[in-house]
Amino acid sequence: MQAVSIFWFRRDLRIEDNHGLWAALNSKNPVLPLFIFDPNILDRLENRHDGRVEFIHRAIENLKLAIQKKGGDLCVLHSKPIDAFKQLNQQFDIQEIYTNHDYERYGTERDAEIHDWAAQANISFRTFKDQVIFEKNEVLSGQGTPYTVFTPYSRKWKEQMRLQPVVQFDSEGIRKYVQVTFDFPSLAVIGFKPTGISFPDTFVTDDLILHYGERRDFPALPGTSRLSVHLRFGTISIRSLVLRAL
Repeated sequence: MQAVSIFWFRRDLRIEDNHGLWAALNSKNPVLPLFIFDPNILDRLENRHDGRVEFIHRAIENLKLAIQKKGGDLCVLHSKPIDAFKQLNQQFDIQEIYTNHDYERYGTERDAEIHDWAAQANISFRTFKDQVIFEKNEVLSGQGTPYTVFTPYSRKWKEQMRLQPVVQFDSEGIRKYVQVTFDFPSLAVIGFKPTGISFPDTFVTDDLILHYGERRDFPALPGTSRLSVHLRFGTISIRSLVLRAL
């Protein structure tokens, strides 16, 4: 079986400036990109016309095309994550699993299960900071406790960024993917239906940034970026946005 490093996409659905993907592409093995539609999450959604699922499905389709242009392909599975990795380990010689940090309760429990399985299978499991600029205990008060008021937190955050400038990762510029093709499950196959929602673009004008303070409180004006869904699922890099804002 071919030796591979897996990069597991979650809330980082892009190849540009992706920390964990960059690390995987710099490993010794070719990279097998992976996304898992997790029934542990999807089965809890009562509405089969769910805009979040449709957004993710579209983003995955775009991601698959981007990886194909780099000479690889995206493996998309509809399975419990532990079962997906066990299945792939029957098809490939998995040496390492790379992914980016997940901070939510289910995500940390899921990752702990995959970590334990990987350790038993002698597979390295590595995670990276990607969806935030600072995480966990990186911005604390002078007493070493989390802030509860935004303004002093904001001042400390900016101070930290002056000390630790934003660094991007050239994951888009590396072509080191496993040369194999995979099917792509339709929205119907994973149990959902189109919503007809028109999702916002990732483009932000200079005018919007420059006049944000004046327009943000008026819903009738294009005063905010409308990028929250892209940040939620990582179709755009938080680092690129911070650098753009600066």
